[in-house]
Amino acid sequence: MRILQANKFYFMKGGAERYVLDLSAWLELQGHDVIPFAMQHPDNFPSQYSEFFPSFMQTESVRFPRDFSPVGLRTFVQMFYSSEAKRKMSQLIEATGPDIAHIHNIYTQLSPSILDALHDRRIPTIMTVHDHHLISPQYNIWAEGCGPDYSRIGLMRGTLSKFHKNSYAATFAQIAAFKYHYHRGSYRNRVNLFLTPSDYMRGKLVAGGFPEEKI
Repeated sequence: MRILQANKFYFMKGGAERYVLDLSAWLELQGHDVIPFAMQHPDNFPSQYSEFFPSFMQTESVRFPRDFSPVGLRTFVQMFYSSEAKRKMSQLIEATGPDIAHIHNIYTQLSPSILDALHDRRIPTIMTVHDHHLISPQYNIWAEGCGPDYSRIGLMRGTLSKFHKNSYAATFAQIAAFKYHYHRGSYRNRVNLFLTPSDYMRGKLVAGGFPEEKI
């Protein structure tokens, strides 16, 4: 089987990346072909498919008003929809013909635009839910020191709280993109099956309006 693994980073950055890389290695040992898809990054592992990776996006240090530059505005737009990521995903599908796609953390750097490319080509798509991002703009809401739960906060009050990267601009963008994709159903309508690492996360998705039969 040819399995496409999509995650925004293709190097050992955190827990999600360790899972993706370990799973990919295990799948290859079972005789499957694994096709990675990620953002271009100087720390990426080598890949024969890197030509299909969309451009690097800087999101680590976001501040107002510096980020209302052409680069900052481009990042803001791509959080909602990345035409480049969708185009690159379409090209990768055309070149490799995957049987199934396994999605991980694609927020911000890749955006759910890649789900449209998979849906258009009828590629069955599953997603491992690594954090709270599908149900809250504050994706690590229960991590120690993160403060109150902002999953239902309004745009203005949320922005003033600066809960994301201690930045007005980053927090505004995070909430706006979350609300757009949640109400659009970018994930609910494009992912065939959600894999949750716990009953807790399964319950959170159901409470957040995701179809129980898809989890």
